[in-house]
Amino acid sequence: MIVLLVLLSLFGFSLSSNTLVVYHGVNGSSIMATYYPYNFEANPTYVSGVASVYYRNFTLTINTTVPQLFAVLVSSGDFSAVVWSGLSLTPASVSVPAYVNGSGTAYLYFLNGSSFFVVKVPILEGVTQTVPVSGYVYRVVSVGPVVYKKVGEIGLQPPNRVGSYGLLNVNGSLVPALIGKGYAYLYGVNGSVVGLIVENISYPTSVVYVSVPSLPPTQRVAQFGDVVLSVLSNGSVLSDLPYKVLSRVSSGVLLDVNGTNYLVFSNNVYRLTEETPSVSSYSVPTPRGIYTVIVANVTTEGPVMLKIPLLGVYVNSSSTPQGSVLYENYSNHYLTLLVYGPALITVYSYQPPAGGGSSLFTGLTVAAIVLSIVLIFLAVRALRR
Repeated sequence: MIVLLVLLSLFGFSLSSNTLVVYHGVNGSSIMATYYPYNFEANPTYVSGVASVYYRNFTLTINTTVPQLFAVLVSSGDFSAVVWSGLSLTPASVSVPAYVNGSGTAYLYFLNGSSFFVVKVPILEGVTQTVPVSGYVYRVVSVGPVVYKKVGEIGLQPPNRVGSYGLLNVNGSLVPALIGKGYAYLYGVNGSVVGLIVENISYPTSVVYVSVPSLPPTQRVAQFGDVVLSVLSNGSVLSDLPYKVLSRVSSGVLLDVNGTNYLVFSNNVYRLTEETPSVSSYSVPTPRGIYTVIVANVTTEGPVMLKIPLLGVYVNSSSTPQGSVLYENYSNHYLTLLVYGPALITVYSYQPPAGGGSSLFTGLTVAAIVLSIVLIFLAVRALRR
C-alpha cells in the first residue's frame, strides 16, 4: 500500500516579525507550520569560527563553532531539499540523512536578528570541507511560546515527465527517479511509479511532499544511460523503465529492458552485449544421405549473450567449464545462451537431406554424426596450426 510520508523533517522556512516559521507536511496534503517567536539583543556581537560538512553513506554531518544555525539546505544536480531545521542557540553538531550525487553544496542558514545570513560549503563524498564564518550577529535571548498549526492545503498534481534519470535516497533506500525542476518521480518494480516528490512555490518557501511505500535496504545500484536499476535486500529490482523477466538464473535475474539484457545480482549488475558468432559448415555422408552440419565454437571472456544460428535440428551444446551457461532459449532457428565468465562454448546442429526426416534419425546415426563432426573439427583445427 502506498502511503503519504514526510521525506524530511523540514520542508521550508520563513522569517516574519521576529518569528521563525517552519513548514511541515503531515496528515495527507495538509501544510502545517511551527512558529518560533524570538527576541534578540539590541546590539550585534562579533563572532568568528568555522563551519564544516562531511558526507558519506547517505549521511551529512554538520559542525559549526558559531551559534544560531537553524536550517541546512542541500543542493546536488537539479534537485534541492532542506535536510535539517532547528534553532541551535549554541554551536551545532548534527548528522542527518541526505542524498548527494557525488558532489553538491550545503547552504547553512544562521539566524541574525530579523533576517539571516547563509554560509555556502561544498560537499564532496568522503571529504571534510571547512569554511570560515565571521561577522556581527544579533544574539537570540529568548524563544517562545512555540505554536504549531495548520496553514493550508496542497494538491499533488503530477508535472510533465521532463528531467534527468538518477537515484534518490528515500527513507534509507536508493530509488530510481526522474528528477526535474521542482519535482521527482520515484519508480519501483518493473518501472511502476511508486511516488512523487513535489515542490510547491505558492507558499513563502518550498513545501515538499513524497508519496512512497516502505522499501527494504538497497544492496546494489547501477545506471546505464537512462536505465537505472536498484537491487533491494529482498531480491526485488527497482527500475525507471518497464522490464521483462527472462529467467531466474543462479542467484540473480536476467532482465530485458527495451530490448537490452541485464544480468542482475545482489552484488553486481551487468549490461549484456549480444554476439552472433561465426559458424563452420560441414557435409557428413550417412547411409541415409548427406547431412549438412554446422558447428559454432566460441570463446567468451565475460558475461555475454550468444545468439547462435542453427540448422533444422539442434543436436547438442557443451561448455567448459561446466555451469558457464546460465540461460538457454531455442526459437526461430537460433539458440540464445547467457554465458557467465570465461568459457568455451560448442554448439552442433544439422539439416537432414531432402526427403529425409528427423523422425528417421536413429540414436545410432546421431552418435555417428556427432562423432564425425568432432573428428572433422579436430582435423580442421590441426591443419590450421
